[in-house]
Amino acid sequence: IDVLQVRANKLKTTSSLRSHEIESFKRVLSDVHASLQ
Repeated sequence: IDVLQVRANKLKTTSSLRSHEIESFKRVLSDVHASLQ
């Protein structure tokens, strides 16, 4: 049971990190788009 909890926590942290990366990537894309206009 402990191992499963650890795995679940790791999955949560990796998914939150990924969503954070996606958000920053979107921000960079919008900045580039704004500078192109």
